[in-house]
Amino acid sequence: MPRDAVVDVEGLSTGWKDLRYKIPRHPRTDGPTIRISGVMGYGRLKIRHALR
Repeated sequence: MPRDAVVDVEGLSTGWKDLRYKIPRHPRTDGPTIRISGVMGYGRLKIRHALR
């Protein structure tokens, strides 16, 4: 994800594995909002923001 993106995962339901998402230490709200929703069965979703 871009550094300034806001990620909304409230609509995501996971099955066997959990969601891995660390909120940035200094979140910025001036970037795009990305909403992830749906149902996951066996996979794991890992969300990372760009370092630079």
